[in-house]
Amino acid sequence: MGTHKKIKMRPDDDLQLGMKLKRAGYRQRIATALELIEVEWYDSLKEALIGLEKNTFAGLNYRISMVIFAVVGTFVSHVLPFFTIFMPDRNISLLSFANILAIGLLYWMIIKKMTRFSPFMFLVFPLTGLIFIYSIIKASFLTFKRGGIVWRGTKYKLSELRKMNRAD
Repeated sequence: MGTHKKIKMRPDDDLQLGMKLKRAGYRQRIATALELIEVEWYDSLKEALIGLEKNTFAGLNYRISMVIFAVVGTFVSHVLPFFTIFMPDRNISLLSFANILAIGLLYWMIIKKMTRFSPFMFLVFPLTGLIFIYSIIKASFLTFKRGGIVWRGTKYKLSELRKMNRAD
């Protein structure tokens, strides 16, 4: 798999390490300790959005095409069905209902194993989807505006980040 040197310029190094393990044929597992440990990711939504500035665009390999795909995909799968379910066209309404049912079931299957949140939190998917879309667009815009990212107190040029991304 190589050393950490190959992913040192990746603010999403944890994600990249997992992907390298998978590509190398290793299997991964997630261990939960719901009753033993609790970690607060960020204190507020504002802090989370700032924290995502450094790695959201990185997770999309610094590619505008992936940004567009992620924004459209998130909107179509997590926001739109909650509105199109009320369309007068029965086919659209049924497809929307099926989509909502599928994401709700998938969310329920994952959430019951990994957190103590209510499975009914999926009902706020339109809101969380819009927030995620905002974070993708903001992170991408700021990366271009700044010419890179600021990570752990250091500025990394977008050209360097892209170069390291291609080296993977």
